Amino acid sequence: MTSDEISNLSHLLISVNRFCAVYLPGHYEKFFSIRKTKFLILTIWITSIVGCIILYELIGCNLYYDKSSWTLAFIQTKKCVQLTWYSDFGFNISLVVLTLVTNLLTAFKARRNSQTLMNAAGIKMSKTQKQRELNFIRQTFFQGLSVATGQITYYLIAPILTNPVITFVVGTLWGFMHAVEG
Repeated sequence: MTSDEISNLSHLLISVNRFCAVYLPGHYEKFFSIRKTKFLILTIWITSIVGCIILYELIGCNLYYDKSSWTLAFIQTKKCVQLTWYSDFGFNISLVVLTLVTNLLTAFKARRNSQTLMNAAGIKMSKTQKQRELNFIRQTFFQGLSVATGQITYYLIAPILTNPVITFVVGTLWGFMHAVEG
């Protein structure tokens, strides 16, 4: 769970980094110097580790192996169901949507900047450049889709399934989402 949180927050940081590079190029170094970037990465790691220790160890909303569904599940107390809904599902879906929107805004602005420069120079955009921009938009979209799919299937779809094999496949997608998003 800690690596999942670190991954989602790191994707957001990368997205904000790109956004600042495109929208605020004059201030980019102020926000993302090597030292500040290292600090932000360290903050992501510490925040994720401490947050997971609090939620899973101190509060006790651990994952356990559920034999009936063949998956990992959170302890089903009222407190844990509510906490994990907001701290895991709500938080991570918010990160995914924010990352996706930020990346798409960045791609839009970068394409506009590129077209403006090309038009000013009287040059047509090459097929390679168009393909690169299209690939970035595709990657951004599918990255967001894969992470959101993992969260949605675990929290909304897996609980209503009755077949243990299908429940296992659908309920464990969240664990594999980062492997397929690249």
